[in-house]
Amino acid sequence: MTLYSDAVKQRAQEREKLERVQAAEQAERDKSNAKTRQEFLAALAEKKAQAHAKSQAEVDLQLEPEKNRVRNSWLANHPRENSDDFEEVWKKHLRENAFQDLSRQIDEQIKARLRASGDYQW
Repeated sequence: MTLYSDAVKQRAQEREKLERVQAAEQAERDKSNAKTRQEFLAALAEKKAQAHAKSQAEVDLQLEPEKNRVRNSWLANHPRENSDDFEEVWKKHLRENAFQDLSRQIDEQIKARLRASGDYQW
């Protein structure tokens, strides 16, 4: 073999070794990035769930007077049922209706305030 061909072979081997090292480093970075991404998404989902729970608690607090009124009426109309039965019905059906009524009332109040201010044409 000539000195030139030996140098070319050695250079090719070094290049292949460098490519293997770079590929392994890239695979490690990809793995780390995927782990970091999953951790971030899990934290984001947890934060979103907490914000949702907080907003639902605020809504429940606003709906409490209506819930009490409906509970009393419902229990009077269903003498064989108890408060736990009402809670089940409230969660499945009545809460959403009460929420929609509250939303409608708030929308009407906002419209009335805007009409009174002159900034709203409806």
